[in-house]
Amino acid sequence: MAGELQRTQRQVFYDVDDELLDDTPTETRRARLKLREAQRRHRQHHAEIVKDTQRQFQRLWMQLSRLRARKQASPPELSWKDIAEALRGDTDDALALNNALRQQLQHHHDLAAYMMAWVSASIGPTRAMSTQRSWRETTLLADPTSRQLGIQWIVNNIYFNLPRLMDRCGFPSSCETYIRRDVTVDGNTRFETVVKQRVENAPFHVAARAQRSIIDVTHNPEVGFVLETIDPDLRYVRFQYLYGNLVQNTIVKFVEEPGRLLVFTHAVQDDALFGAGGAATRYWSSWYVCLKAHSSIMCRA
Repeated sequence: MAGELQRTQRQVFYDVDDELLDDTPTETRRARLKLREAQRRHRQHHAEIVKDTQRQFQRLWMQLSRLRARKQASPPELSWKDIAEALRGDTDDALALNNALRQQLQHHHDLAAYMMAWVSASIGPTRAMSTQRSWRETTLLADPTSRQLGIQWIVNNIYFNLPRLMDRCGFPSSCETYIRRDVTVDGNTRFETVVKQRVENAPFHVAARAQRSIIDVTHNPEVGFVLETIDPDLRYVRFQYLYGNLVQNTIVKFVEEPGRLLVFTHAVQDDALFGAGGAATRYWSSWYVCLKAHSSIMCRA
């Protein structure tokens, strides 16, 4: 048990022999036995301390082995100086990149300002439009399917060539009011080109609705009539001019896109179904573009 002296078999035999053979007085033997017991207790306590120390050593050694293995498996820890140096390097790189981007941005701003000033002071070259037209642009057949294909081809041809036509008109780069008229006479034929630009201080939807109303009023029964209605945005009308006894069969197309309204009108010279409409004719192609320009509307025709 804990706290009691643990005797070996040898010690027990020694005590018995000493008790039987020794003839010294009883008190003396008791004192000697007591001293012997104290010495044995001291040696036993020392042995227990040695065993505890050995067990603790083994436990600490195993713990040290585990820590060494864990340290070898994990990446080495950096000192705060190494971390600070790495962060300072990243900061320097970020500042250098930011300065380079700022310089690049300023360069682009300066270049954009220069180009804007140059474009504002420039006027595109004007080119006379060709008077030559192919039969696809001026002819409609009597067959319903052929007529539909012909009308759609004419409308699509104007729509997809609109950027080229606008470029050839030489509009100014600014939003100022602009008008130009070019006239070419060839015998009894006069070829006339009119280019216009103006700014309307009105919301886009108001300007778009007004332009539709203008077309509707222009092609009302008092001055002409609708020959065919292909869809709400595409019609074929006969326009009777109030002067000169001129008649014009015209395709009218509306194209409304986000921030832009397009109106195309195109005269048909040879109509197998409705005819030209009169002895004197006026063949005219026009397009009208209504664009958003900041808080106002820019109209080009």
